[in-house]
Amino acid sequence: MRTFGEKIRIYIITVFVAFYAATSSASISLQQIFYALALLSWLLSFFLLRKSGSALPAFKWRTYYWLPVLWVVWRLFHIAISEFPLKELTQAREVWLILMLPLTADIVAALRVLPQDKKSIQLLGLSPLYFVLLFLVISGALIGLFNVIEVVKSGGFTNFRAAGLNNNNALTYSGASALTWMLALGFLLVVRKWQTRPRFLLPLLWVCFILMALAFILAKSRGGFVALILMAGFMSLVILRKKAILAWGAILALSLGAWFSSSSLRNLFYAAMPKEGSHSGTMEQRLDMWRAGIKMIQAKPIVGFGDAGYTAHYHEYKVEGAVDVAAAASHLHNDFLNTWALYGAVGFTLFMLFFLWPLYDFVRIDTQTRSHPYWPLMAASLAGVYFMFFNGLSQCHFTDEEVQTLLWLTIGVFYGTRDQILVSSFNAQV
Repeated sequence: MRTFGEKIRIYIITVFVAFYAATSSASISLQQIFYALALLSWLLSFFLLRKSGSALPAFKWRTYYWLPVLWVVWRLFHIAISEFPLKELTQAREVWLILMLPLTADIVAALRVLPQDKKSIQLLGLSPLYFVLLFLVISGALIGLFNVIEVVKSGGFTNFRAAGLNNNNALTYSGASALTWMLALGFLLVVRKWQTRPRFLLPLLWVCFILMALAFILAKSRGGFVALILMAGFMSLVILRKKAILAWGAILALSLGAWFSSSSLRNLFYAAMPKEGSHSGTMEQRLDMWRAGIKMIQAKPIVGFGDAGYTAHYHEYKVEGAVDVAAAASHLHNDFLNTWALYGAVGFTLFMLFFLWPLYDFVRIDTQTRSHPYWPLMAASLAGVYFMFFNGLSQCHFTDEEVQTLLWLTIGVFYGTRDQILVSSFNAQV
């Protein structure tokens, strides 16, 4: 018989995370409420599980978790040295969103102790992870259907741009919908190969997947489309030929080295760009923001300005004649430049490791594990992570609470499914 702590860990947290997933592109307020409820229940379960002596593990520490810990420490350091410590503290509030990562991985880890009987929490015969993903996929599909209806009502594709049910920024919605779409892809592939009942589940997921794809397209994010293409090519290299990763990495390292060491190359690049200032186009404004960001990085390369410092000093570095968003940029429309300008080389290194470490852990798994039922979901979640990585070239989603939480959820799914695969492989060898 399950203890109260086990019921909280398996049932209640799963329900809260499922409702969080369902509201992820509908309402930021509801999303945060369900996330907070899931988090409080998760923390309560630690105490109850330890007190009851349950066989359910209270917590599993993963090497990857050191990166969020170091990130929080670095943000606390920024608060301590900031010119505006109270404002910096307020801006640092999003660090609590990182807890979505171990929380999600915990839900997946709980699958190992679920009994294979009718009393376990199941919806249509599915596990807790599937329960969460089903909510995520159906809600994303309903929002996609809403967008399709709005296209028809507005008179055509050119007159409408999707922004979710809460009229969010279209670029934010593009990032959020892409992450849920990648998880939907993994879920679909798992069900297609392994789930035979109920029979209507696979057709339902296909319909949902198509509606979610339409939602992403209707967001009309050119940066999102480019990121999708780059991610697809990159994941093809990762899955088909692991050695290609090293080759691409070497090419990138040599290219960056040549870039920073050769002033002639930098001058050639800037000569091909429009001149600074007085740019009213979307790309031109981004270029102005990126130039300002590079100047800020050069001013404080190691430590960065911090969130509050960036807001206070951006005007000192903006290019002459900058207009609209480039004149008073809340962020730099580039996750890489934005992270370095705000948090310095140390923060930038941690930011890069957030993305590179899962790739390393993915490549380490032997190709024989691809026969595991959860392998497609693990690969699809990594694809979502790298969509965010490439989308960061033209967007700034890492500072957006809605998209950032979904990123941590996606990484949590990756590590949870990876643990499942490793445990299964180990048991098979024994």
